[in-house]
Amino acid sequence: MLLLPHACSTTRPGEVFRLLNLMRISETKSDHITLGNVIGACANIASLEVGNQIRCLTVKSGIVLDVTVSNGLIDMYTKCGSIGSVQKLFGWMEDPDVVSWSSLTWFGYGEEALDIFKRMKELGIKPNEVTLVGVLTACSHIELVEEAWKVYKTMESEHGIVPTIEHCSCMVDLRARSGCLHEAEAFIKQMAFEPDVVVCMTLLAACRTRGNVEIGKRAAENILKLDPTHSAALVLLCNIHASSGSWDDVARLRNLMRERDVRKVPGQSWIEVKNRTHIACILRKPPFRSEGREAQSPPKGVVVSSVSSEPEEILRPLTMIGAAGEQGNSQTCSTR
Repeated sequence: MLLLPHACSTTRPGEVFRLLNLMRISETKSDHITLGNVIGACANIASLEVGNQIRCLTVKSGIVLDVTVSNGLIDMYTKCGSIGSVQKLFGWMEDPDVVSWSSLTWFGYGEEALDIFKRMKELGIKPNEVTLVGVLTACSHIELVEEAWKVYKTMESEHGIVPTIEHCSCMVDLRARSGCLHEAEAFIKQMAFEPDVVVCMTLLAACRTRGNVEIGKRAAENILKLDPTHSAALVLLCNIHASSGSWDDVARLRNLMRERDVRKVPGQSWIEVKNRTHIACILRKPPFRSEGREAQSPPKGVVVSSVSSEPEEILRPLTMIGAAGEQGNSQTCSTR
């Protein structure tokens, strides 16, 4: 069992499930610590199918869910985006703690997050830093400016929590989303600590959306001071200049990216189909020249679908374990 925490610490979920399978074969009983490690591995891969199998394994093992294991399951379902499973599991808990309550604020629903926050205070459950980050983030998503400012300003006086860089980042995002870019920049300047890349990227992304070149340039410069090879900052700044027609600045930044060998990592989307995880990404090929030929235009985009080998390795041991169980057991265990 000592190998499971090590596999988790090295972020190798496939190894975690392989070790779990060996435990089952050797008839070694799982305990709360084992399940906590396995559930953590499920959260890392954000696979709802694997998570449901582990949930079934937990029930079949006859282990009574304590707060720690339940919170692990809630965290896993939260990362998988399964709101219904989180709410159902939370409803089953006899004595949820602040971690349990805080997880409910992390779905980005502003009104619901504020209601949960209000219920916590009524029940005498003291919120922590994570709770307030969840509430502020949820408010930011639907631009509940006044409500978010009220929570932020009373953090220290009512709850004894000094605002951290994460809370400040939420407030910058709130201001920027609502179009108050000058106020967002002013808030960054009056913070008690130096802004990090996340804070500056939040402002820069909003400048791209709103087309504000001047503030966007300053935000990008601050990011490049912290990380000279930050590809996302350079690409966003290029887009801002392009949208304003400043093609000379676009060319200058492109040359700078080539000189520094800065390349943007293409985005990827994961989707599960019949127990297999497919990865789709868009590849953009730059125009190329050859002797005697003109530069060719790049294609608009190519969608590449491939199968990640690791999720398959993860699912195979679980199938051998029989965590899903027979059809009747699977329906009993399912939280969907």
